[in-house]
Amino acid sequence: MQNFFRHLLLSVLTAAFALPLSASTWETDLPWQKEYKPDDSTIALWQFNMGEELQDSSGNGCHLAIRGSAAPTPDGKFGVGLLCRHHEGDQLKPSSALAADADILSPDGAFTVELWAKPSSDLFKQPQAFLVDKKYFHYASDRKDANSDYGFYLQQNSRQPDQYQLVATLGFGTDSVWASSSYLPFEADTWYHLAFTYDGNGKVAFFRDGELLLEKTFPGRKAIANGGNGVAIGDRFGSNFNPFPGVLDEVRISRGVVAFQTGKVTLNFTPERTVFYRLEPNQAIRLNIHNGTTKPVTQIIGTATVDTFSQNLSLHTVQPGQRALLPLMIDTSLRPGAYVAKVNLTCLWEGETRSLETEVPFDIVARPSPAMPVIMWGHGDLERLNDIGFTHSLRYFGLYKDIWDAKQPINLGNNASVISEKRLINDMMRAGVDLIISVSPGRWFAKQLDDFPEFRRLDRNGNPLAVENAAVAHPDIQKFAYNTGASIRQTYGHFPNFTSALVQTEVRDSTQVSFTPFEVKAAEEFLGGKIPDAVASKNGVHYSSLPNFPLSRVIPDNDPILKFYTWFWKDGDGWNPLHTQVHRGMKSQLNSAAGSAKTKPSTPKSFWTFFDPAVRAPSLWGSGGHVDVINQWTYSYPDPIKIGQAADEMFAMAEGNRSQQVMKMTQIIWYRSATAPNLPEKEEDRVQWEKDIPDAKFITISPTHLSEALWSKISRPVRGIMYHGWGSLFPSTHGSYCCTNHETALMLKKLVHEVVQPLGPMLLAIPDRKADIAILESFSSQMFAGRGTTGWSRSWEADMHLILQWAGLQPAIVYDETIRRDRLKDYKILVMPYCDVLTESVAKAITAFQKRGGIVVADEFLCPAILPDILVQSYSRTNTPHEDKAALQKIAADLSAQLEPFYERAVFSSNQDIVPRLRRYGKTDYLFTINDYRTYGAYLGHHRLVMEQGLPTRATVTMPRSGYVYDLVQHKLVTSAPKGEPVILEQDYAAGEGKLHMITDVPLEKIVALVKPETPSRGGKAHIFAWVCNDKNTPPNAITPIAVDIIDPEGRKAEFSGYYAAVKGSLQITFNFAPNDIPGKWTVNARCLASGNTAKKTFVLE
Repeated sequence: MQNFFRHLLLSVLTAAFALPLSASTWETDLPWQKEYKPDDSTIALWQFNMGEELQDSSGNGCHLAIRGSAAPTPDGKFGVGLLCRHHEGDQLKPSSALAADADILSPDGAFTVELWAKPSSDLFKQPQAFLVDKKYFHYASDRKDANSDYGFYLQQNSRQPDQYQLVATLGFGTDSVWASSSYLPFEADTWYHLAFTYDGNGKVAFFRDGELLLEKTFPGRKAIANGGNGVAIGDRFGSNFNPFPGVLDEVRISRGVVAFQTGKVTLNFTPERTVFYRLEPNQAIRLNIHNGTTKPVTQIIGTATVDTFSQNLSLHTVQPGQRALLPLMIDTSLRPGAYVAKVNLTCLWEGETRSLETEVPFDIVARPSPAMPVIMWGHGDLERLNDIGFTHSLRYFGLYKDIWDAKQPINLGNNASVISEKRLINDMMRAGVDLIISVSPGRWFAKQLDDFPEFRRLDRNGNPLAVENAAVAHPDIQKFAYNTGASIRQTYGHFPNFTSALVQTEVRDSTQVSFTPFEVKAAEEFLGGKIPDAVASKNGVHYSSLPNFPLSRVIPDNDPILKFYTWFWKDGDGWNPLHTQVHRGMKSQLNSAAGSAKTKPSTPKSFWTFFDPAVRAPSLWGSGGHVDVINQWTYSYPDPIKIGQAADEMFAMAEGNRSQQVMKMTQIIWYRSATAPNLPEKEEDRVQWEKDIPDAKFITISPTHLSEALWSKISRPVRGIMYHGWGSLFPSTHGSYCCTNHETALMLKKLVHEVVQPLGPMLLAIPDRKADIAILESFSSQMFAGRGTTGWSRSWEADMHLILQWAGLQPAIVYDETIRRDRLKDYKILVMPYCDVLTESVAKAITAFQKRGGIVVADEFLCPAILPDILVQSYSRTNTPHEDKAALQKIAADLSAQLEPFYERAVFSSNQDIVPRLRRYGKTDYLFTINDYRTYGAYLGHHRLVMEQGLPTRATVTMPRSGYVYDLVQHKLVTSAPKGEPVILEQDYAAGEGKLHMITDVPLEKIVALVKPETPSRGGKAHIFAWVCNDKNTPPNAITPIAVDIIDPEGRKAEFSGYYAAVKGSLQITFNFAPNDIPGKWTVNARCLASGNTAKKTFVLE
């Protein structure tokens, strides 16, 4: 990870990839450097020669007329040229020369447009400057006259005004495509030869001064459409005008693809991967030899040297104008570090021996050790991501139109934005940060509905619904989703730190029941009949509006309305199948791995997809389709431990796909409107952030809430933790997200470094404790009574979960489907908030549960067919946090007292504000306790909408079991209880503090380290062992956190130094030594992070 910062300057100085050390000119007087003479391929040639300034030299009669302020000038490249002028603030004034429309100017196959251009300093005032335009429309439009012919223009880099990209747009009758080069620097009063070619089969190429800049292919495209506009030279065809400020000369349109040369033979390397994991097999960097002359280059031989290691290179011939690839194999067995391969080649050209040389910087990075993913849902600078401890960062994908136009998966590697992204991905891998790509083809479609009205959702009368949500169940969009996933896989799949994809996000809030013909047909096929007349909205139909609704409020499982909504929310609205299609595309086999000598990526990490917010939907299995992971974000106010309720909802959702994992996100942002809406009128009543950023819309979560939320998340078997809101974590240019509490980032860093990193491998390995209390979130009640949390954790159902937490109980959330499948066989208590309407099968299962001794806890809204054993009156919040918390905690205390005679707790806390939760492996318990004692603080307290400040407190936590109790954060034994005696923990808690104790039957009295063989060799391997046990060498039936450092003779930590989980006390690491590792005395330091015991073992590397 340190290599990234140490060698960042080297990366910059080598221009990220592609500059050769030397590229002298071998050949001059190339065809494009000379004044042109027309030939049979010439369509039009405007040379602006003296006395014939506006004549077409091709003989085809495409003569020019001056329009606006343009004029011939003696300051041309070869004499007279065409001067075009910038008009400050007035886009209604043209400055061009115009040739009238003629069929010959619309080539029916391959063609080339080229010219000489010398910009004036006024160029840098314009975001666009047109060179040649026959198309007129440089933006997407469904008008027929907008989709013909061609345009060639410069587009400014908004961040660097002296840089422009070459852009070509081509019209094909019904639509158009755009291709663009990377951004290039331009200087005033300097001549440039600019050109683009189109091969008539979808491929566009750009050249500057003979050098190929980029090639881009649009599959399935043929000849351009013949339009009716003339050709404007130096400006757009029509207003608003965007002239090229400067002089143009030798403007030529030709049939066919013209060959351009640089006069140089260059050796560089392809801008792909330059960072590799240790021992990643069959890796190569592609050396690129470009023969930019008119003569062949032959007998190419040489070497590439890295330190004292070298490899031979050879290539037979590179023909004129051609490129050849030469693989530079990377020895990934080298120790982690930054390297430079020095490449020296000789060749024959025109009978002379010539030399080519370049330097190729690359990095070898350590293979990752097991770690809990800590994900920034968004992106920030790599240095601060590293400092906090983030393992992943999210980037956004935006090239959907290219894929839609292609109608098949495509490799987008030649796109200028992709080339830039690949440089960043290398930097991320060097820094130890994995890439997540956010992929939203369905959301993209929702923003294109004006162009694709056939994909709008419709009401019963066939009118478009006023929702920005496409009818994504359409087969064409489903196929597009697969193609998008597969295209991204082809483009980025060879980067092993591209480990994840976010498949859509926040798309079902705006979904709606739709009556397009294909949706109606699918619904009727599922229902076996017509869609019920009562169906109008995605939110269901309230039972009170339905005549003859059963007084018992128990409905048949095959009720037509329920059956429709089951279909709609599982598959019918199209989103879950769409997620699955993206997922399938992402997991498709990589066709080729650009930049490597292998057919698929080799990575120590598995690739996973995820969807969020996964429970922003009714309680029905299937949200997210077949993605690997589901995630949900939570705003922690007013009560931060409510994040556990949202997490438990996801575990209930994942029960429908037991291979699916769960991650959990905390929002770093807080809505200002919900937490501190009214700015105090008097300046003296404002706190500092209100003075500094009075218009902040999203502010920063408080440190106490952040801490409690993190502990609440990791007390559950989540597979990763996420955060969103980089702009509210660190000060930056103020947008919507503002950093209003600088302590929050420090708290997050502390928790990640002291808790998540050292304990992460263990947390990923230990299961949850099997719950015996369940909360039912009833889909039938949601559809027929308007119930449900919809992922916001604000409803009575969510508050009931809070009540159980404050009661010291550990509930699981179950769905109707869970009850139908498992019949409540594992539960002793069923809690039923807002369960107004039940299906026959669910009601029958609950009745049977009660008959065998199960306890039902419910509110006054319970379905009349079920009689509760304990009645809890529902509570409506007053929006006064301290009063609401007190009221809910009173309900918790009353419920605890009523359950006391019938239910034996696994853990008891003497303080309601110390919230316990258990996980368990074998006979070992992992006890989490979280301090939820809070008040109004100096940050937001004056608004009285959230108790954001934690307070210290004390509690006695008791467990009815014996054992040895270890503090996994402090790494020490804190107490023990002999057989037959309960564990009693009397603990002080700091504000917002969480604790984690491991209770095991076996004392952890020592740790032992061993290395075999004791004298390994460089290039060989050794096995490192660590055991945790008692003095009699008996290991615990536990998963124990261990830290291992492998130290070389120079004191440098070697690969695989890090944190581990020892299963049943045992850990084994296979260590591969590099051929350039330092020989001598090495040291293995092992530490048990439960007991704090340490072990040291030395060995000699030969």
